[in-house]
Amino acid sequence: MCDGLKSAGSVIGVVASKKNKITKITIPDRADCKGYRLNVTTIGNNAFAGCKALEKLTIGNKVTVIGKNAFKKCSKLETVVIGKAVKTISSKAFIGDNKIKKITFKGKKLKTVKKNAFSKKAKKNIKSKKTKLKGNKKAIKLFKKKLKIK
Repeated sequence: MCDGLKSAGSVIGVVASKKNKITKITIPDRADCKGYRLNVTTIGNNAFAGCKALEKLTIGNKVTVIGKNAFKKCSKLETVVIGKAVKTISSKAFIGDNKIKKITFKGKKLKTVKKNAFSKKAKKNIKSKKTKLKGNKKAIKLFKKKLKIK
């Protein structure tokens, strides 16, 4: 599906079904659409909010922005791998994800984490180290600073 296609450099917008049973999602680096090979650079607003069974998420290495409410209602999500190009995690991107146990940062380009990108419980789990932060130390430091976690 490639709704919202504007040009060869555009983002593919997808909204997953609310009744799906998907437990693992890997956002690819590239996708084929209408004869174009496109880089997947953005996870759109509400893109996977309906994936209530989702447990593991891996974000591709071309994604730079995680949109608002992208994984809002994914209450079973435990493992998140953030690709090396991610610069922005938008507000409420992971707001319903209270069970995250491990976040791995593959890159160091992270610049913006909106203050309510994660739920209060998720932030509390990060602060108390119930949620492990792994990978790039620069990204982890900035991530914690943006979420006001010491």
